[in-house]
Amino acid sequence: MNCVHERAKIEKAYAQQLTDWSKRWKQLVEKGPQYGSLERAWMAVMTEAEKVSELHQEVKNGLLSEDFEKIKNWQKDSYHKQMMGGFKETKEAEDGFRKAQKPWAKKLKEMETAKKVYHLACKEEKLAATREANSKAEASVTPDQQKKLQDKVDKCKQDVQKAKEKYEKALDELNKSTPQYMESMEQVFDPCQQFEEKRLSFLKEVLLDIKRHLNLTENQSVSSYDRSQVFSAEWSDEDTPNTGSETNGGANPFEEETAAPAGKGVRVRALYDYDGQEQDELSFKAGDELLKLGEEDEQGWCKGRLGNGQDGLFPANYTALLHALASSDGVTVHNTDNIQLLLGGGADVEAVTRDGETALSSLVFLVKEALDCSREDAAQIGSFCLGAARLLLAHGADPSRCSDEEPPLTCACLELFDLHFPLAVLLLQSGAGFRCSQHSPPCWWGYSLIFQRLCSGLRDRRDDCAAASELLQQAESILELAAAASPAVRLQPGFEVSTEGCGAHAEKVLDLYRHLQELEQNPVPLKQLCRAHIRHRLLPGPLEGKLVFSFVTNAIKMDSLPRLIR
Repeated sequence: MNCVHERAKIEKAYAQQLTDWSKRWKQLVEKGPQYGSLERAWMAVMTEAEKVSELHQEVKNGLLSEDFEKIKNWQKDSYHKQMMGGFKETKEAEDGFRKAQKPWAKKLKEMETAKKVYHLACKEEKLAATREANSKAEASVTPDQQKKLQDKVDKCKQDVQKAKEKYEKALDELNKSTPQYMESMEQVFDPCQQFEEKRLSFLKEVLLDIKRHLNLTENQSVSSYDRSQVFSAEWSDEDTPNTGSETNGGANPFEEETAAPAGKGVRVRALYDYDGQEQDELSFKAGDELLKLGEEDEQGWCKGRLGNGQDGLFPANYTALLHALASSDGVTVHNTDNIQLLLGGGADVEAVTRDGETALSSLVFLVKEALDCSREDAAQIGSFCLGAARLLLAHGADPSRCSDEEPPLTCACLELFDLHFPLAVLLLQSGAGFRCSQHSPPCWWGYSLIFQRLCSGLRDRRDDCAAASELLQQAESILELAAAASPAVRLQPGFEVSTEGCGAHAEKVLDLYRHLQELEQNPVPLKQLCRAHIRHRLLPGPLEGKLVFSFVTNAIKMDSLPRLIR
């Protein structure tokens, strides 16, 4: 009840604010220098605010007069308060369960007591038998003492037998009372279950009513207002004898375009079938291409054009835009082909949505989401991210560019390089930066991220030698690739590798880190500079679904380098 009442207060306050805003600015427009079509446009804005205020006032009235009263009456009829606090129905249910459980609970308590006595008697018997057996081996024990110990053993055996009989009797009585207990519990449970079913059914009905009142798109006055708003006479100059071109010598700059020029807009592909409900709505099938001619409005509609030249409105969530394709929905529809279609049509890989998202930031979200997925889902996500990233990189996307809200794609992949190993290799082969170059000091360092993930992964895999060895091999390959692709190795100042919990692999981890420290301190070899130059000049080769790495000796590297340079 409080939830519905608070929402009604919010709707009422919003409606009042819109009304006050409209009245205040309408007075200023009337007193201002505006005239003609511009004055009508301003007045139409104020009229729109008043109509929206009326709609939210209707929402408030529906919530209070229907939903709130309905819940209040149901609560009054279904729950009756007691003078001592609480509800009568709750107390009756608790008393019913307590009464049904009481006989069986009493038998259970007696059985537990008998069980405890029987266990203590067995323990006493065992202790007496142990003492009697030890006394036979001791010469200092007199025959009288021996006889007393034997009598103690016999008495304990008798006590054990009596306790056993009582325990078995109590257990038998408990088993006999169990059917009656279950029957009594069912008699109490069935009314409670019926009441709960009625409660859930009522809540479902109420929530659907609340949804209907809050959903303005289902309001008939909203539909009529939306359809008439664009074509209202208040927005036209039909009652004015002179047009803008006649009075000013040119086209009216405030006149809305009736059709977008051919070739303008963004190509999109429909993900689902849609049948237009009104004359100005488009109908299309899944897979059809449309031309998006404008941005999405607040109600989720866009203006577009079909292949046959028909213009109209369509729901934006029925199309596959670039930033939506690189999201979690993209894994479901396997839409790398659609991404390629949009990029081929000139879509901007750095385009930012209204919520501040880009295609790369959507991939970052997917990369992190794989951490909490099953092995199969993580593999599917990795395969999609690999294909999408390859297309975005080919069209100039920068996977290492930092933003204020999300880490770059390179940073996210290196943090989880064992889950996205092929993607991390692709990024490094494409010349992605290995640390932040936009902030000072850098907000992330690739080498530090790799060692942090490596050490934590070894701690998690300390009982699986094969998995730990595979992780080490992946880390070594990534580090080798990063060192080869960079003109110089730079480690994070003050960073220390913590090998605690790495077990037998700790020394190998330290060797990898010491090797990087040597590369950082020593002058950069000419072969490494040449290799980095070549990698930045050449496009990355095709990356197969399964990668096999072999470690090449320095002799082979030095023998192959002159041939590459030539």
